[in-house]
Formats: sequence, structure tokens, C-alpha cells
Amino acid sequence: MLKDLFKKKKERFGGGQGTQWEAFLGSVSSREGITEKVMQTVKTAKIAKSSKITLDGREAKIDYYRKVSNGLGSAVVTIDNNVETAFPIVEGKHAYMCVLKGIQEWNNNVEAFLEVTGPNNAMVKFFDNAYAVNRGKYKVGKEYGIRFGGLVYSIRKAETGKPIEGKDGKKFTMDTATWLLPFFLTRKDAWPNEYNIRGLVKDIKNVKGGKLLELGAYNYGKDYGEHFIITVFMSDNNNPYVPKKGEYVSAVVYLTGEIKDIDK
Repeated sequence: MLKDLFKKKKERFGGGQGTQWEAFLGSVSSREGITEKVMQTVKTAKIAKSSKITLDGREAKIDYYRKVSNGLGSAVVTIDNNVETAFPIVEGKHAYMCVLKGIQEWNNNVEAFLEVTGPNNAMVKFFDNAYAVNRGKYKVGKEYGIRFGGLVYSIRKAETGKPIEGKDGKKFTMDTATWLLPFFLTRKDAWPNEYNIRGLVKDIKNVKGGKLLELGAYNYGKDYGEHFIITVFMSDNNNPYVPKKGEYVSAVVYLTGEIKDIDK
């Protein structure tokens, strides 16, 4: 059973995905605490997909366990019945056609960041929730429909400023400006899929442990067209600020996503 597998691999957790679990479940004081939370969350998951992988010259079986309810859930990846990794899932509601530009595979061969030309023709990197069982199916240069989700590390009401006078004499403010900036521009140790987002809260849904926000933002420097809407989860334990629909917020987000109909 999956529960028994976790007992053998407790040391796996609290590393690469530790920060994401804290954002999902609320701050946990210890590595062991994160492990216990992960076990509680995913022990009832069922296999959603299976595939094969070549590791060290031999063929191994990958099982992808997934459990999602109301847009939130978790996934577990096992290789030959040994737990390799587990991570939270936030399912995006809005699909955007994007061109795959590159794949940055992790050392474990079952997780990866995908780089795409996203909405408004800007480059976007995200953690692919289903890479483990879809690796080998991706084609760089091909257009895919992608649903984007994310985990909120921190969030606050966006700052407002005084009106600025342009060359034509007209005054404007940055109060309604939105952007999607790579977090590594201000923090060198950031993951490539972490973004500083100034966005418009288009909708809010209360869920167990927090809130799902539909956060609309333009890519930086491409302030035209429709908003790029990301479904993000914010934990009530981690974020004392309570956003309201119609407010502009500033948030640090771990961006995730999934390709629709990868098998087509």
C-alpha cells in the first residue's frame, strides 16, 4: 500500500518540495512535520497513470498517484514501488495556448520545469504537475493548451502611488498596473518558476485551509490583450491579509501548470 511506502521513504520529503508543502498546508516547524502532513494528504490517493522509464540502463515502472478535490490536491510519484517525490496540486481553470520552448528536467528524471511562450508572447516557466508520466511525449516548438495554477508564498494589498504626468500632460497612476516578474530578479536563490505578481483579484473561493484566487495579470512589458489568469491557493495560516474581489494585490507565487490533452 502507498501508506507503507511512505514509511520507508520519509527522508525524501522536506527537500526540493518542502517550501511548496508549507505554502499548501501552512507553516510546519520541522522536516518531520512536513513528512507527516504529506503522508496524511496522499495516503488515500489512487494511481492516475503509469509509464516506463530507463534508469541506469534498466527499465523501471513509474506510477503517478493523484488526488484532487475542488481544484486542490496532491500527487505522488513512485519508481518500482518506491516513493520518489510528492507535491501539492492547484488546478488552473483557464487554458492558454502556449508554444513549448524548453524543458529543464530535475536530477530525479521525473520532475521538470517547462518554458513556454505564454499569453501576450512572454516567456513563462512553470513546474509541470504531470511530467513524470508524460516525459517523452513533449515536442519543443509545438503549441499546447496549458492551465496555470500556483501556490502563494506571501500576499499583500498592492501599494498605490501619486498620479504621474506624461509628456502629453495627461495624468495616470500605476494603481491598476499588473505584471508577472521572475522572482530571481530580486532574489538570486529563487526557483525559475517563482514570480512576483501584481495582479487583479477576479474571483475568490473559500476552500479548506485557505482560499483559491483567480489572479489576473499581464506579462511584464506586454500590457495589452486579456489578462493572464492564474488560479492560486493561499493558506490562511501563512497569510493574515484577506484579499477582496476587485482589489489589486502583490504576491510571490510558485507557478505550476498542466498541458491539456498531451496524448492528442
